[in-house]
Amino acid sequence: MITVEKIRSLALALPGVYEQASYGGMPSWRTKPRGFAWVRVDPEALALWVDSLETKARLLESEPRLFFTTPHYDEHPMVLVRMDRVSVARAKALLEESWRVRGGAKQATSTSSKKPSAKKSAAKKSATNKRAAKKSVAKGSSVKAKRAVPRGS
Repeated sequence: MITVEKIRSLALALPGVYEQASYGGMPSWRTKPRGFAWVRVDPEALALWVDSLETKARLLESEPRLFFTTPHYDEHPMVLVRMDRVSVARAKALLEESWRVRGGAKQATSTSSKKPSAKKSAAKKSATNKRAAKKSVAKGSSVKAKRAVPRGS
């Protein structure tokens, strides 16, 4: 059995995770891109993402006392975990997997990386080029703009 307080501590221990009220004020845990876990009330369960509908089907079939679903989640790679039947160790592993599936690991890697992203590098390069062009104009240099000339003209 696991409590909401224990789920909270496990989820918030993952990099980049914060808590946000969701679905009737119940707690959910998110990374910047999106949510990866939340608690439902009736029946009390932990809603988590899995990597595929095949994984979902396998979990539902192999451990029906622990995992279940409702029609609301039928088309989604998500499972509901009975909180009164899951161990803390299993809940931790399931939370980590859901966090990874929803992009938490990717976000944690990108935010801890010192190498700027390609998008930021391009923006930085563009800003540097604009500053250089302004300096050239300020110094009076004549820079001709290139025009595309149609072939055969």
